[in-house]
Amino acid sequence: MARISVPCSENLHNRMLKLFPWGTQAAVIRRVLELLCEQIEKEGVVVIELLISGKYNPIEGIKERGKLT
Repeated sequence: MARISVPCSENLHNRMLKLFPWGTQAAVIRRVLELLCEQIEKEGVVVIELLISGKYNPIEGIKERGKLT
């Protein structure tokens, strides 16, 4: 399986260690990347700009279904 490495702040790393149960980080990141790829395939590369600028939240749909409120 191919691997990617993404630098992150110490603060983000600590948050991930605290919030994600052991063994789930890779699966979560993989799924988020799959969702982003699907959205980019549908809408085009503008999704990347919107994501980086904070104007697009790939998990927003969960709130709409009432799962995280």
